[in-house]
Amino acid sequence: MVIACPHCGKRLRANDALAGKLGVCPACKQRFKIAEITPKGGKTRQTKSQSPETAQAAAPMSRSGTDYERPSSIYDTGPSSERNPSLTEAEPDFASMPPAKLSKRSTKKNLFLVAALASFVACAIIVAGAMYLYPETRGPLTVYVVPHVDDIDGDINRDWFYFFDQLRQWHDRNSVPGCFAFYPGTMNDEEFNRIIADMYASENIELVLKGEDKYQGKRLDQMSSVEVRQALEAWHDKFVSELQNLGYSDIQPPVTYNQLMMRLTEAIRDAAREAQFKVCLEFGESEYGYIDMLPDFVITQYSVSLTKSGQAGPDEEFKTPEEVIQELLNFRNDHLIYINGIKVVPLLCNQQDFRRSENLPVLDEGKWKTYTSLLRRAKKDSRVCILTAREVYDLKHGVETR
Repeated sequence: MVIACPHCGKRLRANDALAGKLGVCPACKQRFKIAEITPKGGKTRQTKSQSPETAQAAAPMSRSGTDYERPSSIYDTGPSSERNPSLTEAEPDFASMPPAKLSKRSTKKNLFLVAALASFVACAIIVAGAMYLYPETRGPLTVYVVPHVDDIDGDINRDWFYFFDQLRQWHDRNSVPGCFAFYPGTMNDEEFNRIIADMYASENIELVLKGEDKYQGKRLDQMSSVEVRQALEAWHDKFVSELQNLGYSDIQPPVTYNQLMMRLTEAIRDAAREAQFKVCLEFGESEYGYIDMLPDFVITQYSVSLTKSGQAGPDEEFKTPEEVIQELLNFRNDHLIYINGIKVVPLLCNQQDFRRSENLPVLDEGKWKTYTSLLRRAKKDSRVCILTAREVYDLKHGVETR
């Protein structure tokens, strides 16, 4: 027959001859009087040796029940299997178990298995994603990269000014160095001027003075060195005066210059050097040919472009971060600048590249994600070191930099 321990509820199988006698549960080790499980009909099934009175007396009793004589055959001191060989664990009768209890047990077990499986899958995805996003990021330093955003212009649609500030804020939050080329002659709007002032105050941003194509109606590439210097000094004074109007003092002017249209000449180079500039950040060879550097004046005349075509504009497609990183690492040029055997490569993009269209001052989120992902990846790549143009000059001339 099948019985249940009144203390722990364990289902046990016992010989019919033990009905009404005392036994010990092998699970909880508690004593009880053996009685059958009550059938669904509500009456206790009588065995051949039971009378109604015996069946009534066989009801479960508590540990403090009526005095009784311990049969030594049941309360032996040996192992549980020897102590009561007639009481064994019964096979679970799921049909008679309370449905709620069965459901709760199964639910807990299933939830645990699902949670464990989900954790394993999540870890696998993270590891695989990291291997895909940042493959082979360890290795010896190979390239100094100078990120450069060109054409920061105060004469364009004011609704686009927010992007200039967003750009600076991202570099500050992520501590990523960058060079922003701006037109000082367009500092005629208070909002734009404050954005430029915030860039000036940033520890991560170097402002690059962007030279106009013309000054007072004459092209710079057709001017003498003296004439070019007058233009540079006028733009310098404009920058300083507008920052002073915002409360700045002891203003340090930019030391990096960029010439619009890449029309660099020796006269422009000499005028920039005399005006205390230290670097000319050009992105390709001048239409007048290669312009030699000077011992105290660095000129880059090459770059890696973020756009596939190398041109600027909303319609120009960006390369992937992986493509750009590989291009930087493998870049070759006859006029490469090296510092202790490490090449220096400017990384070029233009502010207008990030617009959805020429007439819509709305950010292209896809291009923005490419730009930020690229710089985050480059920052974590041991083969790449991100610097500003000023830092390149200092490093090349033995000046301590960050």
